[in-house]
Amino acid sequence: MVFIYGGFQVIFEWFIHSYYVLSMDFLGYVDFSRCSSLACRFNDSTILLFEASSRFASKTLTSARFLASRSFATYFSKDHEWIEYTAGKPAVVGITDYAQHSLGDIVYIELPEVGSTIKAGDSFSSVESVKAASDAFCPATGKVLEVNTVLSETPSLVNESPMEKGWFMKLELSNPDELKELMDKAAYDKFCKEAEH
Repeated sequence: MVFIYGGFQVIFEWFIHSYYVLSMDFLGYVDFSRCSSLACRFNDSTILLFEASSRFASKTLTSARFLASRSFATYFSKDHEWIEYTAGKPAVVGITDYAQHSLGDIVYIELPEVGSTIKAGDSFSSVESVKAASDAFCPATGKVLEVNTVLSETPSLVNESPMEKGWFMKLELSNPDELKELMDKAAYDKFCKEAEH
């Protein structure tokens, strides 16, 4: 079996009869589905080349534990911030859809200063809506490289597109290992559902 994941290649010696595409959550269980082509897109960011024996691609495969460091991932904090990190690039930070929905129509956003260093857990922004005012807390320590100045004039972008156009800042992370303390999407979705009860 051979697959390329985020620029890293791992080679396994297995009998090859058919192709499968691999999908997984961060440090999660492996799932396999039949793929007619050797090259498959994953999360629009990584190409997986995965060859597996149909004899081996059975119950053992679907329950296997695959441990690896992802080169691209989005993490979530309990304070409802998200951080997208790609190895070797600035991390992008914003507030989640759950947060913007709870706040309602956002009318003002105070952004951090470029060049400042913000520690994990410290406030980096003040967000005001028609309902309330709230602080946003930094999910990981880093130096602010860029802020989304468009939000100063159009704060409603956070309501419209919190995970894309409504990002707040880009950080040079001091310690990417801090991201291990955050949640992946599945864990965050579960956290939000539990908070509603």
